[in-house]
Amino acid sequence: DHAAADTGAPAVAAERMRVLTIRLSDRSERTIGTFPTRLHSDIRTVILGLRRGMRQKGRPVTLDGSRTAAVEEALRDFSQLGSIEGLREAITRWTQELLVASA
Repeated sequence: DHAAADTGAPAVAAERMRVLTIRLSDRSERTIGTFPTRLHSDIRTVILGLRRGMRQKGRPVTLDGSRTAAVEEALRDFSQLGSIEGLREAITRWTQELLVASA
């Protein structure tokens, strides 16, 4: 009986969420946040682009506008970093901390 299964709620499956961490040059890890798994690749692409930009090495890495907007929204909703700019600031801070610690 189909009527018994109909609760009136939309048939939307819950997204799988997974913690996203990055490994720094000293092999330590930093947690970026817990995001829908479908966004992990794009967030890692943004991280790669930020790191390359800091080092001024390698080809620039970018996403199209809609994917960048999705990453921005995910960082706002699922990370204490809050935005791509917040992510950039955190990566810069972590890199500086490693440089000071190794000096």
